[in-house]
Order: sequence, then C-alpha cells, then structure tokens
Amino acid sequence: MPPNGLPPPSPLSWADDSNRHSLAGQTMTGSEFQPAIDNDRQGRPTVLYLTFDVGFLNPTRELLCDILRTIADVTFYGPGYLPPEALSKGIEAYVTANGPFDFILSDETAIEDFSILDRGQELRFRNHACKFDPALLAMGRDYQNFLRKYDGMRLVALLQSDYYNFSSQRLETLESISDFYVTWGVEFIDTIAGLDPASMLEGGVNLLAFGHCNDRYFEFLKRRPEKIISCPQFISEAEIDGTRLAARRFDWSVLGADYDARVMAREALDQAGLERSGDWIRYILGAAQKLKVNLYNKYATIKLLQWAFRRALQQSRFSFTCGSFVNWPIRKYYEIPANGCVLVCERSNGFAELGFVDKENAVVCSGGDVLDAHAWLTADMDRAQAIADAGLHLVQERHSVAARGRQIASALARIQQGTFAGSRWRGGVFELLDS
Repeated sequence: MPPNGLPPPSPLSWADDSNRHSLAGQTMTGSEFQPAIDNDRQGRPTVLYLTFDVGFLNPTRELLCDILRTIADVTFYGPGYLPPEALSKGIEAYVTANGPFDFILSDETAIEDFSILDRGQELRFRNHACKFDPALLAMGRDYQNFLRKYDGMRLVALLQSDYYNFSSQRLETLESISDFYVTWGVEFIDTIAGLDPASMLEGGVNLLAFGHCNDRYFEFLKRRPEKIISCPQFISEAEIDGTRLAARRFDWSVLGADYDARVMAREALDQAGLERSGDWIRYILGAAQKLKVNLYNKYATIKLLQWAFRRALQQSRFSFTCGSFVNWPIRKYYEIPANGCVLVCERSNGFAELGFVDKENAVVCSGGDVLDAHAWLTADMDRAQAIADAGLHLVQERHSVAARGRQIASALARIQQGTFAGSRWRGGVFELLDS
C-alpha cells in the first residue's frame, strides 16, 4: 500500500476466493461431486488459456492456473509459457496443430484498448513481474482478434479487475470475445447509487476513488446472468494457518490501503494503545516510493510482500478490514480467517451469500467501533477462538482452490451439456441455476 493510501493499480496497468453444489435442483456434497475433478484425465475438458506468465501481488491468477490444472487438461499459451518460435506461428496454427479444445479461455489481457499501439505508444506492465520482453504484451491484441472470430466455446476470466471503473469500450470488447464469464456474480456488486460521497473522509481514498466509478459492470451482470460463473475470491491451502489465538503476539492487524474504515480503525486502536501487527509494511512501501523503487514488479519483492502480509496476519488475533469504498468482499475477507484470525469487518455485499454470519464465523463492526469489538472479543477468548475456527473452516471448505475447482468444474460440465443457465451464491453455497 503506497503511503498516499491508494491500493496498487489493478492487475493490468497499461501505458499511460464450496463443498456443496446445486445441480438440477439437488444439493451435492464435495465428496459426491469428486468425479468431476478426478485426476484421471479421461472425461476432463480440454482448455487452451491465452494469457501471459507474470507475477502479481494478488496471487489469484496463479491460483486460477492451479484450479485449471486440477479440473481440466489445460494448455497455457503466451509469453513465458511457450518459446518465441512457437508463438510466432500464431494462435490459429497452434490450435490446428494441438486442438481441438473444448474451451478457449483468456482474461483481462484480451480486453484492453490496443489502439494505443496504432498511435505509436507502448504497452507495459507497471505492477507485474515478467521474464519476457514486455513488448510482447502486444500479443493481447492477437488474443482479442482470435477470440472475436473463433466459433468454439469461449471463456473470459475477470478475477483481478476493478469492476467499478469499466469503460464502455472494455465491455463491448468483452461481450464480443466471450460466451461465458468467470467473474464475481451480481450478488457481490451493487449500484454506486447507494454510495454517499458526503460521508467519505475529506481527502481520503474513498472520495478519490468515488470520482472514477460507474455502474457499467453491475448493469452487465444484471443483463447477462445466464452467462456468469459466479466466482468470488479464494485462497490456497498454503495460506492456511491455524495457530491458536493465545499463541499470537499482537491483538490486532489492519492491513491494506487507507480506505476510510481502516483509517478510523487504526486511529481508534492507536489511541487505545493497542499495538498492531504488520504496521511496518506501510513504512517499507512508503520508503520505496520515495526512492522510486517499484516493489510490485519484481518476483523477489512480490514474494517478500506476500510473506510479510501473511506473517502479519499469523501474528495477530483479530484483523479488521472493509470492502473498500464500494463495499466488496475483497480478498482480505478470505485471507484473514484463512490465517486463523478473527475476521472483524464491515458487512460487505454478499456477506451472507458467502456464508459469513456475524458472531459465528466473523464479527461485523464499523471502523469507528473497533474498540467495542475488541472489548467483546477479549471478554471471552474461548468464544473468540471458536469464531476464528469457524471462519477458517468456512474458507477452507467453501472458498479454497479445491472448492473453487469443484464449483467451476460443475459449471463447465453444464456448459458442455448445453444446460448452463447461470450461477449464484446463497447461504455459503454455490448454486447452478435451472433454465
């Protein structure tokens, strides 16, 4: 988090997270559904993923690759995955030689505005690490052009996008290159009409970001529900830490960008003299910015920051977060309980749909009321431990890589059968809708 409080830019910065499923109206447990992700390659869909092999602070894209390796025969096409000589022949030649594929998938890299290349501008990553020539980012235009004319089944995964500031051009491109979308469902995004800029801190991140938001993606989700594989954020098994609360050094952590609720929570905890875990991370990022050193585009520093964030959570008993200025269930809603902390948070969009229940597997409060939550939690540490355990269990069973694999596999099976009618989350359960 840069010292000005703004979060790192969304994954692509160009030139300028269930064990139950509802199938045909019947709920199935993860064990009953296991054949859909059996390691036997027979019967698994074949997927060609048009993308770039890059590193990013948010590991969601890499974890999606892990999911695909589990549920499909997946081939990764793009710089970093294939040698230049193979890429030089083009996607059509590759598909002809190596296909057919049941699905061709891409992501944010295929929906950018590549017209800047025609104006002599360059494409580059600001906050990714890569081991190939950044000029190869222009291949995203090849992905886009190929998908526009491809007559097979097309998917686009949009799991690292700022949905609140989609341009009309990006949406038009998105709908022209894909048949189905792996993205957050409409249950997790709400209209910006409910946001009140007058309630936002003067000069704060919320008010600054509010000036750039729109409802285009929200309206898209409402208009195309039958095309949506609802896929909120998820965590990997490597992020799980069940260290007991009593063994942790700090009471609190409040990590991430300076959204208003987090600023208020930090101020309240500091005034009460409660030491916070991980606060040093902010000073490291601030020093790097002053020295004009980008820590977000190097593999080593990305790994270091990821470790530091997890370590801060693993050292704290309780961790407060919010859903940014748009009240989304961002990744911290899953990372905090995965690391064994009590999730203390504002109630996000889709909070109940994800399976969260106040004072059962999380504690709901505003940033300004964090000391009330502290008093309630510390009054009965056995109760606090039970909440932490329940939160960890929820994300491990419903919002892990393994769980998302089962959920996405069930949706792909429906698509192949021609019976997919959309999906949603309700009460912590991923459901496939009936047509």
